[in-house]
Amino acid sequence: LPSRLFHHQAQDMAYSVMASADEIAALGGGSWAGVQMQESWLAKLGSWSEALAMYEGKLDENPEDVGAILGCIRCLDARGEWRKVIDLAKRNWHALSYESGEAQSKRYLRKTTKFCAEAAWRL
Repeated sequence: LPSRLFHHQAQDMAYSVMASADEIAALGGGSWAGVQMQESWLAKLGSWSEALAMYEGKLDENPEDVGAILGCIRCLDARGEWRKVIDLAKRNWHALSYESGEAQSKRYLRKTTKFCAEAAWRL
């Protein structure tokens, strides 16, 4: 239990540092100037809603951004929104299938298929 508690506190501290850095950078000050919060950082900290919003913003800019598609799928899965996982994968199957490089495309399809199978099982 103490280990879990420390892990949770460490996540909260890391998130606070990132949020503060983001605010400082937005004001243009300090050594954090130019640093942008990454959606993957938020996802790793379990801030799934905020990470999802950032990934969705990336998809608005480029609907075929495979990294953003997979990021959205990962966040939706973590939030238990399994129908949305399947729908997003279905809408973007073409982009996931034809990413540059056959090996890369197979890797994306494997990840997506895994998420979709788990989502379908949970429905």
